Amino acid sequence: MLTLLKKTGCCALAVVLSLSLLVTGCSKSPSTAPAEITQQVIENNNFSKLKELSGDQLSSYFQFKNTDVKRFSAFISDSTDLADTVAAFETETKDDYNLVITGVSKYLTKLSSAMQTSFENEYDKTRSALIMHIDNTVILVVSSDFEKIEAQLKELGAKAVY
Repeated sequence: MLTLLKKTGCCALAVVLSLSLLVTGCSKSPSTAPAEITQQVIENNNFSKLKELSGDQLSSYFQFKNTDVKRFSAFISDSTDLADTVAAFETETKDDYNLVITGVSKYLTKLSSAMQTSFENEYDKTRSALIMHIDNTVILVVSSDFEKIEAQLKELGAKAVY
């Protein structure tokens, strides 16, 4: 009789634990909107004048279209001699995520090449640029305060892409 009670108790406990894992595993935390991410990074750090990119401008900078992302928020320096960039791109599919990563990498390569010969400090910024993600949102930050910004993004749950 005691053995039967122990087995029943163990089975009941196993069912309760399984259900709790299922419930917590299925509940997804709400993603942080790209605009919230970029706003927080810009407000908490020293950036020169940044201009916001419109959807029509995405393809000329990042080589993907605004239709390739669910939502985005992107700011680049309004001066050609500064590399400062803060951008976040939320994607819906793995293919779109990979497309954004490729576009961000191409943007950094182009920016780095433009800064290399004339602007050493800005070139260094591009070499230490942050490419991180929170779930399906890719985040790019080019700044001299990359360590501080990386810590801030990690507090939001961001992880390095590479």
